[in-house]
Amino acid sequence: MVMMTDAALASCFVGGTALPDTRAALAAADHGQAGRDLMAAVLKGDVDEARRRLRADPALKTTRGGPNGDLLSLAIARCDKPMVAALLDLGVPPDGKDDAIPLSLALRAADPAFATQLLAAGASPQRRDAYWPLKATIGLNSLGATRLLLQHGAKVDAHDATGATPLRLAVEQQNFRIAELLLEKGADPWAVGSNGETVGTVLAGPVRPGEPEEQAARPRVLQALKKAGWIIPGGPDARQTRRLVLTGAWPPPEARAAGWKTAAPDDVTARMRRFWTESGDKRPR
Repeated sequence: MVMMTDAALASCFVGGTALPDTRAALAAADHGQAGRDLMAAVLKGDVDEARRRLRADPALKTTRGGPNGDLLSLAIARCDKPMVAALLDLGVPPDGKDDAIPLSLALRAADPAFATQLLAAGASPQRRDAYWPLKATIGLNSLGATRLLLQHGAKVDAHDATGATPLRLAVEQQNFRIAELLLEKGADPWAVGSNGETVGTVLAGPVRPGEPEEQAARPRVLQALKKAGWIIPGGPDARQTRRLVLTGAWPPPEARAAGWKTAAPDDVTARMRRFWTESGDKRPR
């Protein structure tokens, strides 16, 4: 069994990580007494008992007790690699569901082994309504975790409802090492948000002081963007971008000359059209 103090458990994760409430999870466990007994074994780190119960009743694989109360999240919260391996080996779903997504906790662990275990077992690295792994790792400024997700197929140009992409999120947060990695992996430097936001408009704005390694990566990002056709400062501003998108002229000629020819996604364009006119101005209410 893996037994750890609260302090040791906390040190397994980056600061600010909210760990599952184990008592609440145990009290809310579904599948009746069998589910509670299995969850108790997981919380004790008793791998043999967990195996025995899952082999006797495979339906217990989906046992959960409220938000982040699935078996894998509880095992990860204990930094229990043997238990995580055993649960995955016995078919516990690596993706969880809705408000219980094991990868969301694993990516906050200091040890990348937990996220690696889940991804190797089939956990999705892609954006979903409830969780966007790349957005999470960019928010943590975790270059290693971002690279891990990309290695397992995370879509480098995924976007949310507003058109935000991993590259723009990284640039907005001045996480330039991650931005450099995303560009190396083929991120579209001309991706556009529903209000006309681009990496060019972000970089043309004020520069905040940052970590030395991030500031060292910034010129490399700027150079990569210039090779992609950007003039910074001097590229299309948000209003010009909206006009080009809504008149079907995006990306602009300088982007096309550099080989970037992908138009704004239909859903982003539709959202833009709800709030902005083809002149790029705010649509009257």
